[in-house]
Amino acid sequence: MDKEWEKLYVEACRLQGEKKLSKYMKVGSVAAAILTTNGNIYSGDSFANSCAVGLCAERNAIGTMLTNGETEISRIIAVKDNGRIINPCGVCQECMCQLGAYSKNIKIMMSNHEVRTLSELINEWWGNQSDE
Repeated sequence: MDKEWEKLYVEACRLQGEKKLSKYMKVGSVAAAILTTNGNIYSGDSFANSCAVGLCAERNAIGTMLTNGETEISRIIAVKDNGRIINPCGVCQECMCQLGAYSKNIKIMMSNHEVRTLSELINEWWGNQSDE
């Protein structure tokens, strides 16, 4: 893992740690950190609630990035308990695809510690189809 991945990993691990807010909601089961193409790091925690409209950590971090006026992710990592790296779910991958044409180049740290680009994970994304 190079220094940039290490910084993202440390930031995600700093946030991760499940906290029960009420009998209906918990946060922090998963934490994520992203590095933008401008070199900034944004992070986010997941939250889950009983009505099943929670939010993944990756999309929480993306929302923070967008709120701060940035739109392009260079790298993303997500961690679960004990610093275990996990793959982004399909909803998070879809969200990243919709950020723009550049998104195919987003580097994702996978659970096996290999780095993949988003286009390797979703090589036939529906948004790449022509307007026929």
